[in-house]
Amino acid sequence: MSNWWRNAHGQTRAAVGLAGVLVLIGIYLCVIAVDPGLRPDSWVGWFGEPGSWLTALIVVAIAGLAVWLRWSERGRWPAGSAVTLAGATAGTTLVLGLASYWRCPADQVPGVGSLASTLALFVAGGHSPADGSAGCEQAPVAYDLARAAGVVVVLTLLSGVLYSVFRPQLDRVAIRFARSVTVIDGIDDLGALPGIAATARGFGATPVLIDHGTHPDAARIARSAGVRIATDLGPVTAPSGGNKLAALYLLSADTATNLSRLAGHDASLDHPDEPVPVSLRIDDPWQAEMWRRNQPVFDPVRWRPEVISRYEATAGRIATDLAAKAPSTVYVCGSSQLTFAVCVALGRIPAPEGRRVPRLCVIAPDGTGLAADITTFTGPRGKGAPTISSIDAEPSTEKLTGLITARGGDCAIVLAEDSEAAAGIRLAIRFPAVPIYRVTPTRSASADRAPDEIVSHTAGLMTVPLALP
Repeated sequence: MSNWWRNAHGQTRAAVGLAGVLVLIGIYLCVIAVDPGLRPDSWVGWFGEPGSWLTALIVVAIAGLAVWLRWSERGRWPAGSAVTLAGATAGTTLVLGLASYWRCPADQVPGVGSLASTLALFVAGGHSPADGSAGCEQAPVAYDLARAAGVVVVLTLLSGVLYSVFRPQLDRVAIRFARSVTVIDGIDDLGALPGIAATARGFGATPVLIDHGTHPDAARIARSAGVRIATDLGPVTAPSGGNKLAALYLLSADTATNLSRLAGHDASLDHPDEPVPVSLRIDDPWQAEMWRRNQPVFDPVRWRPEVISRYEATAGRIATDLAAKAPSTVYVCGSSQLTFAVCVALGRIPAPEGRRVPRLCVIAPDGTGLAADITTFTGPRGKGAPTISSIDAEPSTEKLTGLITARGGDCAIVLAEDSEAAAGIRLAIRFPAVPIYRVTPTRSASADRAPDEIVSHTAGLMTVPLALP
């Protein structure tokens, strides 16, 4: 709890403080509703007095301020906020209503009658607990607040149902009247959605996901990230005319699908004032590099292309982190596409001042051929560029233990996603100070951390998600 409070934003702390004040006020109002004689006769006696509109106004203002603080922190309503608000308000109605009806009317059984009368507040507004008897001449202010809260619960649930039913129509209206849109046409790596949406909003564009129904959680995660959803976007034209497509992301794992969708967008795109940025996903780093060199389908007048790959993005994060640690040798284990991407990324990062660039060594059953292919593809390496050696062997724990021991710990290990799952943990136990990067196949879409964050488990063992930038 203390860690949560320490890491919470100022607005969250203020909202929690206001919620605590509301709880104290609620307890006070319930107490004087059950026993009005406990209300003080001093100058503060007006607070909680039956029929006191100022008391009700203060409570509503504090509650509204707390809700506004929670909303303004994110700039949008988080998923499930309507249910949370309705549940909290319903609980408030129940407590205040029970306190109001506990002793009034005088002819009811305490507990049973008060509960039935309280539940009626959600249906027909209920009836006043004041029955004209000596102890129940006026309804307490807790009753007025409970009745208002019951109305809020009904309206909140009703608006939530209507919003869910008409959400597709609302999305279409928002897209139609948006000044500019950033279109995400298909996505398999859902963890990249929040980052893309935040980038789009930073440039004043409305993020839109074209959902092809290929991922069951796409709509839910897109909604939580504040992304509008469409099934068929059609021509993207601003209300005043002209093109309003700010950026296009083609993020299917299948390259042919991305190219087919690009052709459709190209046919419907009006004449842009400037080339539209388009991010084309090609996971295979070999193929991605060839596309950068050739770019066979892009019209430079209409599109400004950027080819992205989750292997290259992951390798870039590893290379950036390794540049700060500057080990003498980096052992890249496995023969997956990540091996090529890591070797290329490390070759592009200059060595720190006063240090040599690390030597690269590929450890795989076909390590020699793989290293030769990488060298041939990237071309001759100039002076100061890292050299690539190879070891034709399985990157087992015992093999890597011998190599680390021979280097005196002055090295780093990169375990590709096809490497032995337990190797990273076992090596971290034996060599806690050696940087060990364990690449995981996927990243959770619900993770709070940013996609470019490398998670450290010990001083040396780090988990890197295989994910888009």
